[in-house]
Amino acid sequence: MTNAVPTTRLSLTYADASSELSSMGINSNQFIDNAAFIVARAELEDAIDAVTDGTLIKREASLPAVVDTKFNGAGQRELKLLIEYFDDVSFKNYSQEVPTAKLGLVTQPNSDYLDILDGGVNQALVTKYEAFAISPEGNALTVTGVKYIGRNI
Repeated sequence: MTNAVPTTRLSLTYADASSELSSMGINSNQFIDNAAFIVARAELEDAIDAVTDGTLIKREASLPAVVDTKFNGAGQRELKLLIEYFDDVSFKNYSQEVPTAKLGLVTQPNSDYLDILDGGVNQALVTKYEAFAISPEGNALTVTGVKYIGRNI
């Protein structure tokens, strides 16, 4: 299948409360048409928004677009989530940082990991990420965990 929007990577830039920027790049799955791509992208952005306090200010796929300029006062770019996943064909492990993570998503005692089967925003993030993203090798992927991390991995 071919995207009507010819892209293999989506870049999202978030601003924290002090307007500092942090970006994430996601390898894009292939969608049947432009409408399917737009729906999947929007669903992934909504899922990321539910677990972060940052403000999405720029999206780049085929054409750069400024998304928002009103910053969320709670966002901190140093607070990040790390999505851990593996390639469904090679089984090689990869990870993806998500900037400006919301505090309070971890409900498991003595753990930095989110409950990705919570039936809420954590599970939605995993579901939408698996539907939208592909591994750097170009294959489907399976998320194995999401955890809080600091400034950089």
